[in-house]
Amino acid sequence: MADTQPSTSATGGERRRAWRFLVRYGTGVAVVIAGLWTATTWLYTQHQQASDAAAAEVSRREQATQIAIRESQKPFLERQLAFYFEAAKVTAKLATSAPVKTSATPDRAPTEDWAWARRRFWELYWGELAAVESPEVARAMAHFGQRLNELETCVAKDGECAQAQDALKGPSIQLAHQIRESIEKGWGYSLPSLQK
Repeated sequence: MADTQPSTSATGGERRRAWRFLVRYGTGVAVVIAGLWTATTWLYTQHQQASDAAAAEVSRREQATQIAIRESQKPFLERQLAFYFEAAKVTAKLATSAPVKTSATPDRAPTEDWAWARRRFWELYWGELAAVESPEVARAMAHFGQRLNELETCVAKDGECAQAQDALKGPSIQLAHQIRESIEKGWGYSLPSLQK
């Protein structure tokens, strides 16, 4: 029993000292803890705001770079677009107009008929369009050119060429679709989807 008595009084003494410490310094400790909490929260908020501002600046610079790239490419894209539309026009004409051997007479300029479209297709194929077309458009033009060669052979033989001309319709549509995809990639936006 003698051993428990000093232990109890020692525990009571420690409690009194702890109580006196809390009474004397508790408010100060609470103020220090609150101050540290406030400072930590403020620093964290400032860090988040700085990170958000940096991310916004990076995004703004990326957009500005994309705009600058697009503006620098604009003359090329506009020229490409003009040739694309012309290629779509001449392939559609070749696929839907009656084949003729020539459209020019000595006293008259050529008209935009089948013979003109044939000449213009090969000009685009071997020159202007080849300089600006995407690989997918190039393949579609080559496929159309193969079918056009078959039709030209038929026309040269004065044969019945309706089936050979019908064979141009699919490649003409395929070329138009490849042109559409190339325009979307080049100009950076999506055209409305085609419903089949």
